[in-house]
Amino acid sequence: MSDVFKRLEQVKQDYDNAIAQVQKEFQENEGKPFIEGLFKPLFDAIPNLEAIRWRQYIPYFNDGDECTFGVHEPSYKFTDSDELGYADDGFMDLWEIGWAIKEGNLDFELTEEQNGLIRDVNGKLQGEYENLLEAIFGSHAEITVFPDRVEVEEYVDHD
Repeated sequence: MSDVFKRLEQVKQDYDNAIAQVQKEFQENEGKPFIEGLFKPLFDAIPNLEAIRWRQYIPYFNDGDECTFGVHEPSYKFTDSDELGYADDGFMDLWEIGWAIKEGNLDFELTEEQNGLIRDVNGKLQGEYENLLEAIFGSHAEITVFPDRVEVEEYVDHD
């Protein structure tokens, strides 16, 4: 490889590293506190809600269509739901929550207000807040929000 291409590669690497550092600092100093505050009313309204999780990424393949960033359906973990949900980890999407309640696998029912709050969260995360969430957490991330913290893990095992 010529010196020009080596230098270009180094500049690109330096640029990518600088962007990653700025994003990490923003995530820690601004993003996580914002997300914690955003979800506080939901945790206050549903005392047995332990965590909310979603994945956000740009797919690697989209059947010939443009691959664009998206936030994928959030899932919710409640007290005593450890073995429920598609992945048997206690996290359930809206459909699974309804099914678990109907089958008696959860010892509570959501009120209309609580159900509405969850639906609002889903709509905002998968709609008007997508660009903000990409700016805060980047792509290829799994975000789990607890009442007292936000955890972010890399998520690359997707389509």
